[in-house]
Amino acid sequence: MENKQKNIDWVLLLFLLLFTNQAMFSVKILGLIFVYIARPNFRFGITKGRVPLFIPLLLLLGIINYLLFIRDFSTEYTVAFIAGNMLWVFSFLSFHQIKLSIERYGAGTAHKTLKLFIVLHFLFCIGQLIRIMFITGQLNPYVDLPFPYGMSTGDNVFGTFMENSLYNVTVSGFLAIYFLFKRNWFHAMLASICVILVFSNFGTIVFTSVLLGLFATGTLYALTKDKLPWLKKIAPPSNFALYIPAYISLIIFLYVTVSPDNADYFVAKVKNKIFSIEVEGKNNYKGMISDQKPYPEAFTMTASEYHVLKNKEKDKVSFAIATKQSETSDKASRITIMRNMTKTYVLKLQGKTLAVLETMQYLKSSPIHLFFGAGTTRFSSHIAQKMAGYDSSRLFMNVLPRFASPEYKENHVLLIEERIKSDKEYYSTANFPDSFYNQIFGEYGILGALMFLFFYVGYFLKQIHKLSYGLWLFVILLPFAHLSYIFDTMCVMPFFEWLLLIDLENDN
Repeated sequence: MENKQKNIDWVLLLFLLLFTNQAMFSVKILGLIFVYIARPNFRFGITKGRVPLFIPLLLLLGIINYLLFIRDFSTEYTVAFIAGNMLWVFSFLSFHQIKLSIERYGAGTAHKTLKLFIVLHFLFCIGQLIRIMFITGQLNPYVDLPFPYGMSTGDNVFGTFMENSLYNVTVSGFLAIYFLFKRNWFHAMLASICVILVFSNFGTIVFTSVLLGLFATGTLYALTKDKLPWLKKIAPPSNFALYIPAYISLIIFLYVTVSPDNADYFVAKVKNKIFSIEVEGKNNYKGMISDQKPYPEAFTMTASEYHVLKNKEKDKVSFAIATKQSETSDKASRITIMRNMTKTYVLKLQGKTLAVLETMQYLKSSPIHLFFGAGTTRFSSHIAQKMAGYDSSRLFMNVLPRFASPEYKENHVLLIEERIKSDKEYYSTANFPDSFYNQIFGEYGILGALMFLFFYVGYFLKQIHKLSYGLWLFVILLPFAHLSYIFDTMCVMPFFEWLLLIDLENDN
């Protein structure tokens, strides 16, 4: 394909600004319509290996499950099924346009476009922070203010994404690593500041860990370059011993001076995790055997497990739940039991832990569930939340019919309901059921997970010898995927794919 250098790919830039906007779902659709009018091209090259086969195969798996096993042909679920599949199609169409841009204009144009994007994104972050200053009347809104400001102020710094600061942290982290490898120190600093302004403890841990990993890799390569030449691709550029400590020092300095409450909270959480590990037994956290938190088995217990738990008499909450469950199998009572247990987990800021346990239990409930999952929009996904009515957009609230499968109602939706009813301090990512791993296993089973591993991750890693910073992006993405539905939200993955494709193109 003809490759012409451009200063900026304005079509792709505008498309991504629209498509990754989280405030209005209709803007995403507008972005897709715009880019396919401005750059009409439907030569996907599916059979030629040009695009990952993951999404086409996953759509096929979902259709097979729908026709053979689910067999729910009601209007409500048919609409939900189509809506769920459309989000996958949107992600596929997005990848095609990103790939097309690099094929036409090369990695150089993509680099210039990314430089402009991070400047715009940084200005949005600063503008949002200034707006908070005016609202609160405080020069430093990170200190001594009630929710949603104070130590939660960073949750309102979204950048160009307009909602969900977690996406800001992740994409800015991607870009910081990318610009470090490109020796664009100024743009790397802008991206790093965007990460820090959110003061997300989890995001900061991941970002700092990657910086430390880069420092260790660079040091190892410098000491053994003749013996380990393969490290050269993934080692940071020269002078890393100066700029990486500088970035880490900046993180520490801003935490201590701008958001000391977050710094104290971070230190307290680390201490709690380190010193709350049980010395004896199976090295579980003490919280797992306290009288405030139930055993995972309590909501899916066999008769033999019930008697074992009864004899333990260590967990009053679990025992009470197990007793109620043994007395009745009535569905309403079971939901009540699940709701009570969900509340316990939420109050312990362990909602996501419960979500994972529920997913695991569902997979174990039958071979069909294990291999095929519950089906599209039926267990754990962004579109499942929207179709169940937990969305602010007019399309899902007023136009499309509501749908929530029994599997969703009895599991993850209880976490959403309980979190909404609880105090704002429990409205944390630790209580969100959102997780790509819950989605891929819960809705598509082991077969879906294998498709992702071989036909998406494998699409990039089959050329692992070409990747440099791209491997570090995987280190950021994998933990983030536990906090979000990475494809459904159509925000993080376009940048992840764009940067990886640039990395592969630069090697050519």
